[in-house]
Amino acid sequence: MFENIYGLSCVENQVLAQIKSSETDISVLYGTSFIGVKELLLSMLSEGIKPEYFSLIPRIHDTLKQLGVISLELVHEDDINKVIENINLPEHKLLVKVKSDFVKNRLFARGLRSDHYILIEKENDCFKLTNDIPETIIVLNKKELEEVYDSSCFILKILRDLTDTDKQHFEIRPEYINDNISFEITEENLESILDPGIKIRNFFWIYKTLLYRQTEFLSAVSEPAAIEEKRDAISNLFAQAEYLNLKKYADCSKYFMLLSEAFKIEDYIKTLAIKFGDKI
Repeated sequence: MFENIYGLSCVENQVLAQIKSSETDISVLYGTSFIGVKELLLSMLSEGIKPEYFSLIPRIHDTLKQLGVISLELVHEDDINKVIENINLPEHKLLVKVKSDFVKNRLFARGLRSDHYILIEKENDCFKLTNDIPETIIVLNKKELEEVYDSSCFILKILRDLTDTDKQHFEIRPEYINDNISFEITEENLESILDPGIKIRNFFWIYKTLLYRQTEFLSAVSEPAAIEEKRDAISNLFAQAEYLNLKKYADCSKYFMLLSEAFKIEDYIKTLAIKFGDKI
């Protein structure tokens, strides 16, 4: 259900999954994911932006809502019976907020935010809950659902198909190709930054997701083997950054080496982006 879906939040993942289920090519929605490594680093290092509150690019579901492609309404409702009445209605899907203990102990998810939403569907006398990361399905009875439900839900409606005009709102920004940011990364820069380990780890968390989205968008002009190589590389860089941060590693030369590799990956992606622009 969530294959090739790379949302920056649980809600974004769930919305993309529903759009994908209608046979829509969701890769066309990833064009706004192209943000320069320098711009991303500047925000993550100097401003200390956390992944869960990353806002340098708009959430896909917010743009789709503005365009009138979807309706996404947050409803605060304590009465589980009223929520149940709205499950499995043909005109919409329901995403329910679940308690943090359930997220941690039953879903085994590393939720960065305190609010986590999952798809709920009725199945006979029980309720099927579908989580995004990790992708898993849990079936609960009504009593169990009452215990994990956390007083709010999103009502999601797919109002219409994507049009060519809609897709223009998801094109690559010209600023990505013509990156004029003067900010430079050096080992000395990193040494002057407070808590560089967690900030660089967070940078790689965001950049990994963005890179996966970028490569999906550029699949028409790229070689699958080369794309897999870059995805493996960014995943490895994230794992190294995670390890260094957990170990409280203080030597900034290691972090600098990881960032240097990220710039090399970006150079390749920019080459593809230019090729993609020439093709259209």
